[in-house]
Amino acid sequence: MVVSIYGFFSLFIQGKLVHPDSVVIEQVKGESDNSLYIKGDIMSSSLGFSGYNCMVEKNSLYLQLRYSLVSSIHPTGNFEIKIPEGLDDVTKMYLVGTDRRDIKLIWSR
Repeated sequence: MVVSIYGFFSLFIQGKLVHPDSVVIEQVKGESDNSLYIKGDIMSSSLGFSGYNCMVEKNSLYLQLRYSLVSSIHPTGNFEIKIPEGLDDVTKMYLVGTDRRDIKLIWSR
């Protein structure tokens, strides 16, 4: 029973990290308050956006996107993310998959 509850949670709620090449970035822009705005979608119509992880190292921001199966909880693959202010030292943003070698530069200033 525990495995099936975890499987349900992983498939439909939390989601899994996706490879950067499966994501289409439509817009990335720096805001006046030093936050970053990212808009995009995934190439697969069977996946719904379920969240993201981000981490700043030196002058780079690393963004990982999580997707689950499309459901009423996560009905579409498109996303709009505003990463809060305080990113004035960030000069590059990368999209990263499950493996740190799966990396794609999506923005630089």
